[in-house]
Order: sequence, then structure tokens, then C-alpha cells
Amino acid sequence: LFREAGSGYNLTAYYLAVNISSAIEHTIQIILIACSALWLRCTVGSVFCLLLSFIMLAWVSTSWSLLFPLFVPPKNVVIVIGFFTVFFGVLFSGLLSPTTFAGVSASIYADNYFL
Repeated sequence: LFREAGSGYNLTAYYLAVNISSAIEHTIQIILIACSALWLRCTVGSVFCLLLSFIMLAWVSTSWSLLFPLFVPPKNVVIVIGFFTVFFGVLFSGLLSPTTFAGVSASIYADNYFL
């Protein structure tokens, strides 16, 4: 951030250009990956839905990759983005519930049993 600010360029225009160019670059890359995934594993749904889900995943990862390097060391950025995307994707997609009533009641029963 400081390097770009010291150059005298407009920071908003710079980061807007970086965001747009990286989104286009990652969209092209993810289309190639989606085509290879479609070739390896045929989908039950439509090809358009598979392609769209891959593109949305790439856009989400690209936006986080512009935010996390501001406060995460460069050697850990890839691990943090991968963990963040997978963890919150699984948690908020409805695939995994954060807790179940059976699990909560079982842990309460186990805690009271040892008292």
C-alpha cells in the first residue's frame, strides 16, 4: 500500500485496475479448470451450473487474496485463504451445522455425570 501511495498514482484507480485484471485472469484460469473437471467427472446438473459455481469460487478467492496480504505474512497467505474459504464455505453453506441438540445435550449429560 505504501509503495503505491509513494508513486503518486491514484490508489483507488490502481486497486480497481488490479481487481478487474485479476478477476479476468482468474476467470479464464477457472474456466480451463472447470472444463477439465467436467471431463474427469461428469455432472448430474447442467454444465452451466458447474461452470458458474467454479467461477463464483474463483471470484470469492480472488477478492480475499487482495485483502489478506494486508495483515497476513506473505508465506502464509495461501494457507489462510484456503482455510478461510473452505471453513466458512462449509459452515455457511448448510452442509455442516455448527452444533446439534443431541451433541449439546450429550455433552451436558457427560459433564454432570462426573460431578
